[in-house]
Amino acid sequence: MVVFHRAAQRLMRASGIHDFSLNDYLKPEYPRLRRILSGVINFAKFREERLVQFQKIAGRSEEALQHQRELEAKCNDLEMRQRKWSDRAAAEQQKVTALESETGELAAEITSLNKQQLQLQAQIKELKTKVNEYADQIANHKFELLQTKQEIAKLQAMIVSSPERVQQQLADMEESLEREKRHVERIEHEHRQVQMEMEALQEVFGKLQELLKAFEDADVQVSKCKQSRDLVQKQRSELHENEQNLEALNQEELRLNRQIVAAEERIQRVRSQLQSRLTDTEQEYASFQEELEAAVRERHEAEQVAQRNQLLVQQIHEQMQDLKRGHQERMCLLREQYTELEQAVQTYHQRLFEVMQKWPKACDRAGLDP
Repeated sequence: MVVFHRAAQRLMRASGIHDFSLNDYLKPEYPRLRRILSGVINFAKFREERLVQFQKIAGRSEEALQHQRELEAKCNDLEMRQRKWSDRAAAEQQKVTALESETGELAAEITSLNKQQLQLQAQIKELKTKVNEYADQIANHKFELLQTKQEIAKLQAMIVSSPERVQQQLADMEESLEREKRHVERIEHEHRQVQMEMEALQEVFGKLQELLKAFEDADVQVSKCKQSRDLVQKQRSELHENEQNLEALNQEELRLNRQIVAAEERIQRVRSQLQSRLTDTEQEYASFQEELEAAVRERHEAEQVAQRNQLLVQQIHEQMQDLKRGHQERMCLLREQYTELEQAVQTYHQRLFEVMQKWPKACDRAGLDP
């Protein structure tokens, strides 16, 4: 019984009840018993809730570790992609620099060609105007030459027989013809010059076409360079964005590491608390088991004593039954004697009463004073 009481006291102290005593066995009170049972139930629920919380924290720790492994894999992938983009950017940086310098040279050359084109367009416009003027002059001169030939034919038909006059007219006509020849030669010379200028213009047009083609090629190269520059800028922006994502992932990894460390510390604290509680509980359970075994032995001994006491009580009960039966028999006998005595007394009283009633009458008949 003492061992059981000690185990119960340890259980009560663990449950937060420090005033447990033997009176709670011998004279239990309902409010106090209710408080004791409530403390024991709360202790059991507290242990179960801590165990459930520990399991939840352990599950969250596993999820956090899995998430950390996923983030590490993603971080490694991003680092590989970053190194790849960095190597590619470094490899293409020389090309970009060469293309930018070439683009600058081509832009300067295109600017120079544009200026030359404007100058040549002005010259071509002026030369075309001159060509048109010369063509008009040649047409006029041809028309005048045709008219002159017609007049010469008319004049030949109107020739007179005067030799002097004929000589004079011939001299005039030769002079006029000479003038016309010089004029035609001058026009032909101008025509040849215009033809040479036209050939020069055609050559200039050819060069201009070549320059335009070169300009178009340069424009295509500039477009390609711009596309390459845009691609490089896009790659740089993507690289910067990847660096920002990597930095964010690093921050997230640090935050998760801190959470994991805090969770592991909490798990370790809860585990140590649970281990301490479990050790105490196991020790208390072992002690309680020993005390229970001792209590069982004491109970067995008490049962044996109770059996002996029960036999003794049964014997006493039988003796009491015998005494009770003897007492009842004596009481019945006494009742019978009392009844007989009561009847005798009643008979005596009845007879006495009758005698007392008859006494005055007898005295009257006898002449005595009653």
